[in-house]
Order: sequence, then structure tokens, then C-alpha cells
Amino acid sequence: MERQRTLSGRRRKPARWLPIATLGAAAALALTALTITAQTAQATGTQAAAVAAVQKAWSYVPEYASSPTIDQGTVRDAAGRPVPGATVIIFPFLINGGKPGSVLQSIARATSDGSGHFAVHLPANRDALLMSRRSNGYLDMHVIAFYPGGTANWFAPMRAGTRVAHVNNLVLKYTAEADRAQVAPNAPATCVNSTRTSIANVPVNVGFHGSAAPSMKGVTFNLNAAATTTMGAGVSSTSEFGGFSASGTTTQSSGATFSWASLPGAGNNYYRAYALYYDQKVVCSSPLGIEDSWTLTENSISAPDGTPGAEPISAGHCTMLPPNKSQTYTTGTQNTFSAGANLELLHFNIDLSTQVGWSRDASITFTTGAESVPLCGVNNYPNATDPSAGELTVHN
Repeated sequence: MERQRTLSGRRRKPARWLPIATLGAAAALALTALTITAQTAQATGTQAAAVAAVQKAWSYVPEYASSPTIDQGTVRDAAGRPVPGATVIIFPFLINGGKPGSVLQSIARATSDGSGHFAVHLPANRDALLMSRRSNGYLDMHVIAFYPGGTANWFAPMRAGTRVAHVNNLVLKYTAEADRAQVAPNAPATCVNSTRTSIANVPVNVGFHGSAAPSMKGVTFNLNAAATTTMGAGVSSTSEFGGFSASGTTTQSSGATFSWASLPGAGNNYYRAYALYYDQKVVCSSPLGIEDSWTLTENSISAPDGTPGAEPISAGHCTMLPPNKSQTYTTGTQNTFSAGANLELLHFNIDLSTQVGWSRDASITFTTGAESVPLCGVNNYPNATDPSAGELTVHN
């Protein structure tokens, strides 16, 4: 059963849930790049048998060796050593969270080689299995690597139709074995969505206002329902409300439409909204045991909040805005805010990043007063058709 939690709400400890021991009809398909914790980097003796058991338990998931690579990377143990023989599975990320008791759909499989490297392949006609009505043309992937003694989770979005493989090579959050599973040795492995907690009213920074010009008449930010937002995801192997670390991102539409009040003159501010997050428990079982993890992901931006103060940014790619003129930018991407989603207020040990993509559904408008002012981009010159400028700010 789903539960809800807000800034002032109290949490209840969920009942212990054991995953199903057998799997129904398995869907075919593909994956991403990672790093894992493991007992050792070299599998010998008893451990070699355990590695083979993990591989066999996931062998029903198809590989697409002749298809383009969608993601690749290296699986490593806690000491940084490459892990050969790890099994990597890709699942679709569910924006609305997984219904408790539902089986995660395994899309594709890969196995790390003697150097710990793996490559996941996916035919283009399978892209739709990783998309939803709110993913805005992105494939949202939940990647899990399995090895005796531990697993690793990662989230990665990829533009549909793109076949330039990600090379993440990132240290993933590892899950810990909860207890031994009473599962038949030849039973297929499976992951199941368990308890899900709704976390409302999470403060999220979705835009930036910067001005050093007192003469500015105003800057306005608009975010509409189809605007692309990229949000950091967190994974914990220890508990529902603790032990989280950053583990990739998901990309989706904002799910809401609103504007912030115009900010005149000089000042630096964030455009802040409230968001709805899900804290989802995922339980994976195989003949080797049961392993639990908790994923913390954003469902939607739910309401506007305000414009708290922000640190000024350094931007040196400038163009002049004439006096008494309004200029709107609808193409571009705000830089990632490293602490965009403030979950520490909810007693989680993590802040997560946010990023808003401007399109016809998201825009920022600068209105000058009686003086011309330089408008500057962090990464490139502001341009209505070039998305590479990053955050924008007005110099005096």
C-alpha cells in the first residue's frame, strides 16, 4: 500500500514484504554503464559457481549483440577493481512509481568481460519500452548490476533514436543482502516493486535569475507542463529514509504550468517550485538471496514556491540588449543545480540536482529599462536558436 509523507508528516515503518519466487512471462529487450560492489574481483571455486548461478538466473533476459550499443561501462568492486562476470540488466524507469507488488520488466542483459567492461545493446524498435507519455522523447533507464555479495543501481536518460552509447563509468550505489531466499536453484531471478511512499512539497530549484543592472525593468520565468526537466535520483541500500547517495538522473515533462513574478533591478535568485517525490523499495531475489534497495525519484513539479536568494554566477559570453526591449529565450538548458532538490528538509541525507530545458514550453524573458545592458551566458553567447549558453545573467 502506498503511503504519503510531507514536510511535517510522520513516517511509519513498512511491513516486511518478500518477493515472488517465480516469474511470469518475461518481456524481451536492452541497457547502461556502471560500477558495483562485490566480494572479490576474481571469481574462483565456490564463488565461480555463485557467479554462474546469477548469470543463469537472469539468462531468460535477451541480449542484442548485433544491435547498436545503447550504454557501456565498467563494473568495479568496492576497492575499485574490475569485476568480470557481473550481470547487468536494464529496466524501464516508471515516472509514476511502480505499483507495490508489480514485477519490474527486464528489457535487456549484458555480462561484464574479463576487464569488467560491459556493453548493452538495444534495437531501435524496442525504444518504446523505455518511454512513457511524460518522458518527452527520452528513454528512461533503471540499470541494475548483479554479482554475488552485492548489486548496483543507476538511472540514465537517453534521447530516443540516439545510438551514441553512454560511457558513464561511475561508482554506483550498492545494495546489501537482506537475507537468504528460499528459492529453487533453477528459478529465474526477478525484481519486484515493494512499498512506495509519496513525499510531497519538496523544494526544487528549476531556474535562475541573475542581474547586476539596477535599470532592469524585469526578468520573468515560465514553466509549462511539457517543459523538459532532468532530476537527480538517489539510491539507498540501508533504509527507507537514510543512506541515500546520488545515482544518475531521470528526464520527463514537468507536469505543471505556472509563472513566477517579474524580478526587477539587480539581484540573484532561484526560481523555486514544489515537487512530488517517490521513495520506492525494490526487492530483487535469486537463488543466492534477497537484496533490498530504495530509490528516491521525482514524479512531478506540483506548484510554484518563490524566488530565494542565490549566489551570483560568472558569465563572460555577452551580447547587448537595447533599451526598452523584451527578449525571450525559448531554446537552451539551465545549468544543473547541484542542490536543486532540497531533501535534507525532509530528513533525508541527500540533496539532488535539477535541470530545466527551455523549449516553447519553458522560457525566460529579459525586459530592459532606459539603458542598454549586457546579457551574458556561462558557456556561450545567448541565442534564441542555440541551446549551449547555459545559465544567463545581466551585467551592469
